[in-house]
Amino acid sequence: MFRGSSASVFLGVDVGIGSARAGIFDQKGKLLGSASSPMQIWKEKDCIEQSSTDIWHAVCAAVKSACSLANVAPEDVAGLGFTATCSLVAVDADGSPVSVSWSGDTRRNIIVWMDHRAVNQAERINASNSPVLQYCGGGVSPEMQAPKLLWVKENLQESWSMVCRWMDLSDWLAYRATGDDTRSLCTTVCKWTYLGHAHMEQWKESDSRDMEACGWDNVFWEEIGLGDIVEGNCAKIGRSVAFPGHPLGSGLTATAAKELGLLPGTPVGTPLIDAHAGGVGVMESIPDGEFKADLPDEEAICHRMVLVCGTSTCHMAVSKNKLFVPGVWGSFWSAMVPEFWLTEGGQSATGALLDYITENHVAAPLLSKRASSQSISIYELLNKMLLSMSHEKNSPFLSALTQDIHVLPDFHGNRRDRCIWIRSSRSNHTRCGRVDHARVGPLVSELRPLLGPAQPSPPPPPPLHQPAAATMFRGSSASVFLGVDVGTGSARAGIFDQKGKLLGSASSPMQIWKEKDCIEQSSTDIWHAVCAAVKSACSLANVAPEDVAGLGFTATCSLVAVDADGSPVSVSWSGDTRRNIIVWMDHRAVNQAERINASNSPVLQYCGGGVSPEMQAPKLLWVKENLQESWSMVCRWMDLSDWLAYRATGDDTRSLCTTVCKWTYLGHAHMEQWKESDSRDMEACGWDNVFWEEIGLGDLVEGNCAKIGRSVAFPGHPLGSGLTATAAKELGLLPGTPVGTPLIDAHAGGVGVMESIPDGEFKADLPDEEAICHRMVLVCGTSTCHMAVSKNKLFVPGVWGSFWSAMVPEFWLTEGGQSATGALLDYITENHVAAPLLSKRASSQSISIYELLNKMLLSMSHEKNSPFLSALTQDIHVLPDFHGNRSPMADPKSKGVIYGLTLDTSEKHLALLYLATIQGIAYGTRHIVEHCNAHGHKIDTLLACGGLAKNSIYIQEHANIVGCPIILPRENEPVLLGAAVLGAVAGKKFPGVRDAMKALNAAGKVVNPSSDPRVKKYHDAKYQIFRSLYEQQLSHRSTMAQALQ
Repeated sequence: MFRGSSASVFLGVDVGIGSARAGIFDQKGKLLGSASSPMQIWKEKDCIEQSSTDIWHAVCAAVKSACSLANVAPEDVAGLGFTATCSLVAVDADGSPVSVSWSGDTRRNIIVWMDHRAVNQAERINASNSPVLQYCGGGVSPEMQAPKLLWVKENLQESWSMVCRWMDLSDWLAYRATGDDTRSLCTTVCKWTYLGHAHMEQWKESDSRDMEACGWDNVFWEEIGLGDIVEGNCAKIGRSVAFPGHPLGSGLTATAAKELGLLPGTPVGTPLIDAHAGGVGVMESIPDGEFKADLPDEEAICHRMVLVCGTSTCHMAVSKNKLFVPGVWGSFWSAMVPEFWLTEGGQSATGALLDYITENHVAAPLLSKRASSQSISIYELLNKMLLSMSHEKNSPFLSALTQDIHVLPDFHGNRRDRCIWIRSSRSNHTRCGRVDHARVGPLVSELRPLLGPAQPSPPPPPPLHQPAAATMFRGSSASVFLGVDVGTGSARAGIFDQKGKLLGSASSPMQIWKEKDCIEQSSTDIWHAVCAAVKSACSLANVAPEDVAGLGFTATCSLVAVDADGSPVSVSWSGDTRRNIIVWMDHRAVNQAERINASNSPVLQYCGGGVSPEMQAPKLLWVKENLQESWSMVCRWMDLSDWLAYRATGDDTRSLCTTVCKWTYLGHAHMEQWKESDSRDMEACGWDNVFWEEIGLGDLVEGNCAKIGRSVAFPGHPLGSGLTATAAKELGLLPGTPVGTPLIDAHAGGVGVMESIPDGEFKADLPDEEAICHRMVLVCGTSTCHMAVSKNKLFVPGVWGSFWSAMVPEFWLTEGGQSATGALLDYITENHVAAPLLSKRASSQSISIYELLNKMLLSMSHEKNSPFLSALTQDIHVLPDFHGNRSPMADPKSKGVIYGLTLDTSEKHLALLYLATIQGIAYGTRHIVEHCNAHGHKIDTLLACGGLAKNSIYIQEHANIVGCPIILPRENEPVLLGAAVLGAVAGKKFPGVRDAMKALNAAGKVVNPSSDPRVKKYHDAKYQIFRSLYEQQLSHRSTMAQALQ
């Protein structure tokens, strides 16, 4: 037990959004050691959730690690304090988690502070005009607890009835550590509308006792519909409170002490919110004999303000008297410094704004590279540049450099006023700084401008169905096919019948870690998500395990590292073994990609002339150069979809899709020897050993390339003996259920739609093998992939491929692409000043903002007597290369251009800009189609799938501009269907992928080009302007390069 006599250090624990941190300090406040441990978070639209169980595990790990680093024994710790974000925790009478999620997942029992599901509830509470609201700046924020509680009561009745304690996260941490339910004056006053000054006359900090919670305003809680929460002497939200630092209970319980690696009885102080802990950590950091040394301490502290500067900035000032400052939170009695009133100002975006301004500037990549080469941050580099510029310009002082530039920094509102619009000077372009409460912005991890009100939360899914125990797969009665798609944020599963009709689908979120250019995931976490999605999909479709004839996987082209036992090997700087996946969009290996491309190896002609940092060779080289211990431990490097199939079957065979498209494997090495109908694993004879040796990865091809794949197979080839007993149990399926060799997700989309041809139409007079070569699939979402196949190898400059058997077996694949399509429409729309009003109007009509814009365009065309809708944009032209040009120019340096901007900021202007952007994207597709046809393709029919394919104007404009009919699939989940095709082939329900595609693909609507010759003439003219915008950009780039030489 804790004795205290020899205890000499103090332990602080801070739980943020992404990690738990612990620090050990000596009796002079010197940091002796600190450590952190990451935590899981779920984000779905406005709902952001965490797990108290996961957080406690992270806290325990951080505490143990910090003690070890500081060389501190348990008996040395004199006391422990917790601080955390002001997130809301729900537990039952036993202290067990209660779900606050639509998903019903009991792990997810925390509504994170920045969650904005309760915007509507906050507005209704503020309409009450209760006197308590004056203490929180005149109104509650949706980030405070009362709106969140009201949301749960109105939406999750079962959870509401189960909760015994609603707690701020820091209070819950202290409760979990001590068993004492006393709440902090900091949390209750600042986030729960508790009137702490009710204790002012009766209690002082020196009394050091729990105080009966007499500061709850019961009338307020009853008025807002939460009267039941103050029943039983407010037991659910706190019947006793205490000053920060007041010792709780008898210190650490035996259980908590064991988990934390400390002694039972170690004192634990009443906690603080994290920002307020920052104030406590610095407010008395005053040099001796300076700064109001002539004033009494109680007066001197009132002359100070603490700036807790990070993503946002909190401005903390205290006073001995209550001071109401209009537009500033408070006064809060004893919420930070006991017996002082706290005034809490704030700027919602400071560090986040600097990140936004810096990272969204065209010069950022070059500066980041330069800073990295100097081992400094980009801000240190910018500071050096400013000093140099001041000297070069003979500026009287550094600040004078900005005499012509002025910034109002309210890009995330001004604490009280939630929306501010900024117009940049010297430009007709309106920059929108309006933001809603909680979205993350482009290239900023925790905060981004959001335009428009919160969308309604999805309805909760039904409970998961647990299939009954089964023996082995027989196949005789199996009648449905299961497809699994693992994206970046979630795993999805879909069940399809023998006509390709979707019977049911479900998804499950996954964890992701993002640190600068490093983006990582966990194969263990992904597998758990896959299992949850499969079980839920089977339940929704009312499908029993024996009904599933086959299973197929598709996934992003992320890189997985496992050891000889199949256990994860860390690919992270952190050393965290959970983080064994480098996500497809991770860009740590830019330098390695450039060096590989400098080799000019012949294999590079098959990937557009050079590898991307998103491909596997650069990532592998990065790991070898930076994580030697991990490199030596890895037994298998695998594409994620290959790993999923390996995890399910134990078969290490790789797919021709993944290896050819992302690993520089030369699939055509098998062309003469093998056909899909042979349906066997093929020895991997397509690795170019010379290439791997030249780039410094020769050790990967040792042992017959065992680490990267010694055998390959056509997509859909049955792997091993089907599901292993272990995998079957985890998935709720039968052992032996066939599993097909997988595909990359975009390629699965191609398989899911390419045979969606109406009967008797579209080249019906041609042989099948020729007819399919006249089609191109557009997989349109955040970006767009353009997939076309041919019987002969066709190299198209600036376009990836040709890839043999990478999508449709025994056909060559050409893969074009546009890096930002849906993302660009989001960017254009959400950053317009009119967006908030339009979003609100769309929400009131229960439609998306894009459906509303489409309606507006039709109305505007009628009002203006426009000859046709497209003619509305005759004065606006867009080059959509806002994220570079992937195809056909293969120019990552290309920039977006908007021609024709005026000072108009109206809703109609947004509608026109939206239409012009759609047209710019469509002209890009026309350019790709024409370029492919100029190099041997015969594309005359488009098939479209993905989110953008549901937008009627988007599809019609593409048909009019490209001049081709566009076929939409019957089913809305073509990627899942493509994965299910693989299962169907593996289950021997079809002899090959093409046969399965023909049976399971089905056409929906056909959108034909306009027959009006004026429409063609108009788009031909705009297309020429589109092409000239890029040519002019090249000229301007050359001019400026010469000017700066």
